[in-house]
Amino acid sequence: MSLSAWEKQFLAILTAICLGLGTAGQVGAADVASIAVPADEALWPWVKDLDQPPSPPAGVAGRWLPWDNQYKRLASQFSHGGITKAQGEAWDRQMLAIGAFLKQAPLLQQPAGFYPHMYGFITVVKAGSWNDRPKQAPLAGGVSALHWPPRDIQVGAGGEPRLKPGSEILEAFTLELNFVYPPAGFDWMKDGQGEFGPLRKQGEYGGFPIYDNALHLTRDGRLPYRPVSQERVLRAFLARFKDEPKNVEQRIAAARKSYEAYMAPARVAERKAKIDEEVDRLRATARQPSEADQRRRSLEARQKSNEEGMRLAANPDLERDPKYATLRAVRAAEAQLASMSEAERRRPAWQGRNAASNEAGLVPEGTPGSSPLISFDPDFFDAGAPRHEIRIALVRKLHTTAYNAHRRAPTEVNVAARANLLLLQQTDWRQFAEKFVR
Repeated sequence: MSLSAWEKQFLAILTAICLGLGTAGQVGAADVASIAVPADEALWPWVKDLDQPPSPPAGVAGRWLPWDNQYKRLASQFSHGGITKAQGEAWDRQMLAIGAFLKQAPLLQQPAGFYPHMYGFITVVKAGSWNDRPKQAPLAGGVSALHWPPRDIQVGAGGEPRLKPGSEILEAFTLELNFVYPPAGFDWMKDGQGEFGPLRKQGEYGGFPIYDNALHLTRDGRLPYRPVSQERVLRAFLARFKDEPKNVEQRIAAARKSYEAYMAPARVAERKAKIDEEVDRLRATARQPSEADQRRRSLEARQKSNEEGMRLAANPDLERDPKYATLRAVRAAEAQLASMSEAERRRPAWQGRNAASNEAGLVPEGTPGSSPLISFDPDFFDAGAPRHEIRIALVRKLHTTAYNAHRRAPTEVNVAARANLLLLQQTDWRQFAEKFVR
């Protein structure tokens, strides 16, 4: 898929910003509103299912279970994050307001075939340097909406619904607030600045992007990530595989030593004598002389194959042998880094779709099927803002929601999945972002 004109223009602006503001090995793009990532919709057909209404739940009219103030029971989170009573109450007021906003969906105005239930939860941001200072970190958490099938509900004498003991929801619609999930990359994608990985755009829903199976809701389009420079990627790759040339040299030296010992005249004569001895025994008992001759040919062919295998191991083709792909990738990364200008080193890194775990896999920006490599943006959250301020909201597990709502039979078992998708479809996410996200 080719880049659109506006995406090409944005990438040009992004590159200019990076070249002008970045320091060595680092892309200076903390103030970039968004990262232009083309979506390869052919890879993610389930995204289209998000627009298709599922079979709605039907049946007995459901009543609401009481709102559950989860934060009141999370003493460990309050202690770990240094959350004050006032901060916890301010967060809970937001969760209640968000819950009321979600309840505007027709699905929840007159629930049928399920009993609705919501709760709010609280923690702190766990990303970047906030991990080391949780008591200063912004608050995080969210609201979960559960849709209980009637089989899990018992109704009290006054008509109030209660969960039956042992009831367990299979799926919940969860709106996560201020959660950050830097995309996971290969195990070598980390350095002294932290971890990084590819940002894969799977499509859009309601005017918002879907990255890595999650709808990203922001007011200004800015994501909690920043581009990673090509230099940083290459240096991280080389640091992870720095011992590969030495290891290869040692493996080849050991293979040559083994081959030389194996091909020593005395060892060759010893193997020949064993073959002669086995053939002579067979010739003495075989009904046909040809059986012994056939056995000799088989043993000698096996011996020749062993010798050839050891010879190749001692004298490998480093440019073609698959076992030395990592060595070739290291050499290529070293050459690429050495040949780069300072401007090229600072450019945002993009990785090809089919990059292997033992190669850097850098490709030109915007290559079809490629993804930008990104890391957490430490400037995304304003340290001077109130801790309860919401900067981003995520609706995750969209693939599971779409699959279970459409691919399973519309029974009581998957009533939650169908209700989850309907809640996604019936909520005005643009209005939500304008109302709750800063």
